[in-house]
This record gives sequence, C-alpha cells and structure tokens, in this order.
Amino acid sequence: MKGMKVLLKKSNAAASRRFRGLVVWMFISVAIFLQGCGSAPDKRTITGQVRSEDGSGLSGVRIEVYRLTNADNDWDDMRTKAPGTGTDKTESLTFDPRGNSLLGSTTSDESGNFALDFTSDRSEFNLFLSKGGRGWKYLFNKPAARVGEITMPREDTLQSLVAIAAGQTVYTFAAGKSYYISDDAYLLEPVENTMKVVFEKGCMIRFKDGKSLLIGAKGVEMNGTADEPVIFTSASTNARSGSWNTLEIGRTLGDVPDGVRVRYARFDFASTGLSVGDASTVGVSNAAFTSDEFAGLSVIGGGSLTVENSVFSKMTRLGIDANSQTGLCRFSRNVFRNSARGAASTGAASAALDSNICLSNTEFGLETFATPDARLRNNFVRKCVTGLLLNNTTASVSGNTVETSSNIGIAFESSRGLVSTNTLTGCTYAVAIQFVQSPPGSPPSDMLNTGYGVSQNNLSSNSVAILNTNPKSFNVTSNYWGVANPASIITIASFLTDENNQPVTAATNPVLSQPVINAGAR
Repeated sequence: MKGMKVLLKKSNAAASRRFRGLVVWMFISVAIFLQGCGSAPDKRTITGQVRSEDGSGLSGVRIEVYRLTNADNDWDDMRTKAPGTGTDKTESLTFDPRGNSLLGSTTSDESGNFALDFTSDRSEFNLFLSKGGRGWKYLFNKPAARVGEITMPREDTLQSLVAIAAGQTVYTFAAGKSYYISDDAYLLEPVENTMKVVFEKGCMIRFKDGKSLLIGAKGVEMNGTADEPVIFTSASTNARSGSWNTLEIGRTLGDVPDGVRVRYARFDFASTGLSVGDASTVGVSNAAFTSDEFAGLSVIGGGSLTVENSVFSKMTRLGIDANSQTGLCRFSRNVFRNSARGAASTGAASAALDSNICLSNTEFGLETFATPDARLRNNFVRKCVTGLLLNNTTASVSGNTVETSSNIGIAFESSRGLVSTNTLTGCTYAVAIQFVQSPPGSPPSDMLNTGYGVSQNNLSSNSVAILNTNPKSFNVTSNYWGVANPASIITIASFLTDENNQPVTAATNPVLSQPVINAGAR
C-alpha cells in the first residue's frame, strides 16, 4: 500500500509537469501567433465627383489611390542631426505615380461620382486621375473621406509654332488644365521683349517621347503651390529617364531680360528637365527634378542663379549644371540624392553652396569649377563617392559634415582655400590636396599661405585624414585627429618636392586633444 502511494504521487507529479508544459506551450504559441499577425489594415473609402469645365459630371475617369512616399531613413536622420540642412519632404516634391505603391483604383460613373474602396493602415493618400482627352491630374495628401468636386478641363494639344494673338503680352497655361506636346512646340513672342509666359498652379504639361517645348519671351513665371504644383512629365505610362527632351527658355531663342522664376514645379523623365540660357536672373524654389537623364536643371550664362528648397533625385548625370553666371550662383537647402552627381557650378563670378543634403551619389555631392570666390557652408554629405569637389577654385569650406565617403570627403584640385569647422568621418580620405592640370596650365593647390589650410576640423575615424599629391607643403594645424600622432594618418605622395626643390611637409602643431565643438552641419 505504501508503494502504491509513492507511485501515485509520482504519477500525479508527472501529470502536473505535463500540464504545466502544455500551458506554457499554448501560451508561447498564442504569443507567436498574435505577434505574427500584427495589426490588420483598415478598410478605407475615398469618394468624390469629377466634373467637366462646364460643371457637368465627367464619366469614365480612372482614379487611382497611392500610398504616401515611403520614408527615407537617411534623409530623416540627416534632417534630425542637422535641421538647418535640406528641405522638408512633401508629397509634391517626392511622389511618383508610376511607382509600385498603388492601393486601388476605380472609374467615375455617368454622373462623375466615384467611391474608391481599399485597405491601408495610413490616413492620408495621393490620387492620380486620368482620362483620354482630359489629360492627368494629381491630388496630394487626401484623407480617406469625401474629397469634393474635382474639375478636369479638356486637354489642349500644342505643336509646331504656337499661335499668339496680335498685341498679346501674356501667354498663360491655365490653372488645373492639362496640355499635351505632340511635337516640338515653339512659343515665341511676336515682338522682342514684349511677352511674358505664365504657368499657373496645377497645370500639367505632358510630352510625347522625344519632344520639347521651346520658349522665347521677356520673362517666364511658374506659380505652383505645395498642393498644386506645375508639372512637366512624360505622357507615357512606361516613362523612363530621357523619355521627353526639355523645356527650353532663351538660349537659341534670345535673351530673357525679365528672368525666370519657378515656384513649386516638377520635372520628371526628361533628357534635361529645364534648360535656361541668358536670363537676367533665374530663381527656382520648392521644385522637384526626378529621373532626368542629362540634368534636372541646366542654366548657361545670364546673371544670378538661385536654387533653394528643391529635390533632385535619380539623375543619370547630375542635378544642376550651372555655367558662366556673371553674378552669384547659389544652391541652398536642396536635396541631391541617388544620382551620379549632385550639383556643379562652373565659371560663376561667385558661388555660395550652403545647407544642402547630398545622399548616395555615385560620383560627387557638390562641385565648383573655375570659380574665384566660392563658399561651401553647412552642407551634409553622406554615402557619396566624393563629397565636396573644388577644381581651380578659391574657396572657404566651413561647417560641413561628410560621412562615409567611399573616396574623398573634401577634394582640392589645383585650388586653394581655408577648410575649417568641418566634421569628416568614415571616409577613405577625409581631405585630399591634389594637383590636377585641368585645364592645362593650372597652378598647384595652395593650402599653406596666409588664410589657407586645414584647421579646426574633426578628422577622426577616417582611413586617411589627409592625402597630399600636390607639390607644395601645407598647413593642417589645430585639428582633432583622434590619434596621438597625426603623421600616422597623413599620406604624402612619395618623392614630392616643392617649388624650392625641398621635400613636401605638413605642419600639424598644435594638435587638439578634444573634438572641435559645434563643427559640422547644424
């Protein structure tokens, strides 16, 4: 009997352990199941009515709903670390309806009404409307609710020589209207320096493959808004970089004495989005240039050029190509990303490149060439092969941050200047001082004489802090190197001698023992 009690206790204990094990297994299984499910997307509905210009309902309009632009973690992080750089991400600057974020679609009924049902965990969306003979329309940041009445006027077709009325002093592309460029279209003022061309908010210019719009006028204005930008794009649903040619203003069509002003505009899938020549002033703000082949913006000659708060993305060659401005060339608070080159200023009387973000460009972030007075300040560069490139330039380079450059952070090629209060980390070569005879006869770089050199910078955590291939001694005093002996991370090309046939040397003392406070972009 005693043995039976012992056996019974053992049996009960084993059963209890099995039960506890079963409970634990069930708890873990349920937890894994709930974690794997996540929160299910909610059902959403957007309703509205599409109307013709006479107010009647417009049937057969295709309405597509898209997610808002996906987050760019690097862009977000750079703006958090240096809020004074770059520009805010807005849907009118970054949205591409030919991306892969389509959530649903529907067609308006005989009265123009529509109800678009879909599922999403978001609360705001972008809409894309299209109809043969009516063109296209974008709507940004719309809630899952009734969006009201949407007007789609009949699309106009422009080709060859556009008709201008006698005495006409303003030619207007109407607000909210779509235009189709079926062949190269020339919009030329009947009498020189008498007509202005105006693009009103929300108008869309669609181009047949390979075609251009060429404008000769006294001045050009684009008056878009954040919600209703002026849009220049390919008419193809399978658009690619270089699908259409360009919007050309001036150049071979005469001077533009009143200049060009662009506010809230988009240029997508062109060879060159906007080409301007010989304008007294060019001002571009809150514009987006995406998937253009040669350049997003090309400006040759003329007076001053200002580009600010704009985004240049996915350029085959470069974002901005600025050449031979007689006044100031300024790029400020722009974003240049996922392209070969960010922006280049060549031959300007002076250049100011400040507070820009350059991200993941395969050649360089910003360049100045043949510029006697260049200032590069408060720029934030990340994941570009070369960050800041100065060629045949006299420059002040201060307050910039360059991170994870696979080649050179700041490159001086046959240039001279002062590099101060910058932070460079994760670069193969933080600063390179080079002698490149382009054009022929270019002088050596000068980083030694009064007012020139590399000083008061944070240069730690780079493979090589200073690379010198230039036949001139140089000044790199008062920097924070992150090592006790700066010579260990300074590379001077072998057998170099200076103009006096003496070995090239680097002046490093004093050496800072602590990082420079407030160096880098902010």
